[in-house]
Amino acid sequence: IPDHDKMNIWEITLPNGLDSRLEVSAIQMLNGTTGYLSGKLNNNGMERGMLYQTDDGGNSWKKISPVVAADLKKIQMVSPNIGYAVASHGIALKTTDGGNSWDMLNTYKNNFKNDLNDLYFINDNEGILVGNSSTVLKTTDGGSTFSLIDINGKNPAKAQNYSLSSVTHDGNLYYVAANSMDT
Repeated sequence: IPDHDKMNIWEITLPNGLDSRLEVSAIQMLNGTTGYLSGKLNNNGMERGMLYQTDDGGNSWKKISPVVAADLKKIQMVSPNIGYAVASHGIALKTTDGGNSWDMLNTYKNNFKNDLNDLYFINDNEGILVGNSSTVLKTTDGGSTFSLIDINGKNPAKAQNYSLSSVTHDGNLYYVAANSMDT
């Protein structure tokens, strides 16, 4: 009797170590050889956040085990050991061992579930996360706690319709790019 089991369980890995189905969202090179890549795999409607690391300038990539069931949008390594990542559904992650393992940060304290799109840390402890619905979360203690920064001003209804897509820092101020979420 022939075997009729479905055979769609293999990983499809390219010669450089990346899954051919990977949708890359960001890359950060720490130097000419060491770097990190974030993205997601979409398998029958289920998203799986993925992180990869290179130690040879991107010629080959090593998968860091699937991290979370969400679209990993950005990773930032602040030092060789400390790094942060943001994802859909309000998920934020931190590593303290160079990316070998990742822990979820408590962004759910106030029922926060908006997509996080970008982050910028100025050192191991201080940084901001930005996302949909004009979300800005700030931490000064390495992600143990977050403060919601009110950028709504005098017209909160209008400001809530922005997706904050990118953030940078010039040594003094943070700058954020926004896209309208209105259709």
